[in-house]
Amino acid sequence: MTSLSEEAATAELRKSRIDLEAILGRPVALFAFPYGRHNESLVRWCKEAGYQRVFTIQPKLAFLRSRRICDRFLRGFPEGLASGIQA
Repeated sequence: MTSLSEEAATAELRKSRIDLEAILGRPVALFAFPYGRHNESLVRWCKEAGYQRVFTIQPKLAFLRSRRICDRFLRGFPEGLASGIQA
């Protein structure tokens, strides 16, 4: 998604959320970046699209500033699927 324009990325984020909610019959609040690739703009657009938390597979902090909604997946299941990365 990092190669998409803002317009294309936000359209994809909103449409995929609406489609999933229709299929599942419940709200969708989580998003995982394809291949873990993301940037600060994508995180912001996810939040604007209504996602409450987003995930990456990259084994490092996504952002150094606090109060971010971006997490990283951990291997230890079921001890904890994701670990917050707030600084």
